[in-house]
Amino acid sequence: MVVGNWALGVEFRQLVNADVSLLTGNVIAPAGDVRTGALDRITPSNAIVNNLQELANLPIRTGTGPTVFMHDVGTVEDGSDITLGYALVNGQRTVYLPVTKRADASTLTVVNEVKSSLGHFANALPPDVKVSYEFDQSGRVRSSLMSLFWEGVLGAVLTGLMVFLFLREGRSSFIVISSIPFALITPAAERHLICSRCTLRWKYETLTCPFCHNAERNRITSFATPDGRYRVYACDACRRYLKAYDGRRASRPVMPMVDAVATLPLDAAAMQRGYSS
Repeated sequence: MVVGNWALGVEFRQLVNADVSLLTGNVIAPAGDVRTGALDRITPSNAIVNNLQELANLPIRTGTGPTVFMHDVGTVEDGSDITLGYALVNGQRTVYLPVTKRADASTLTVVNEVKSSLGHFANALPPDVKVSYEFDQSGRVRSSLMSLFWEGVLGAVLTGLMVFLFLREGRSSFIVISSIPFALITPAAERHLICSRCTLRWKYETLTCPFCHNAERNRITSFATPDGRYRVYACDACRRYLKAYDGRRASRPVMPMVDAVATLPLDAAAMQRGYSS
């Protein structure tokens, strides 16, 4: 502990320089290089002390007045950091190692990898050290995934039910439940197709049928809702249609399951014109 010595005229705020003196008086820093023929040797400045007590001779204050050294205001000893916190597991002191994942990593994959590596950790430690796995957040992730899965199933069933109520046709209802084709029109007027099963997106030609690749614009029929938020692209070649969410007119991102239910009138209008999804 460093205690200020008022007889030397050292104020407490000046003792902060003790940290600076320790950093600058015990360091290896590159000082330059020396060219010798074809060799270019780096010349470091080795300022690491051999004896710990040599740090007591580091100056804290220089300039006007007497020079104040480290030994004038305190002592130098090989100690340890101040304990700011510790971990307890079942009431016992423990070395706790948190594991965090990268932003692009899967929580479930990281958890499984850590659990499978516990044996390797234990082999690298003395036999009297116990390595255990305490807790993780994978339970919440699994619960969220299952909730999302059942909400998707419920959304698909309700979509098929609404189509059945509109058209009274079981085949069309089954097609809607098994696969809900959808697309997104970005603010840049690009069309991105969205997989109804994994929500993967990929860019596709705006006026090309994704089913039969028909690119004749005069054989592509398009109609939209009154507000222009949703649109149908129907192909007169294969008689199939695709619904799209116009991101240029919306204030939220596309939600395929929600938007599929919201566009049921478009499904009915397309099917009444002889198109199928």
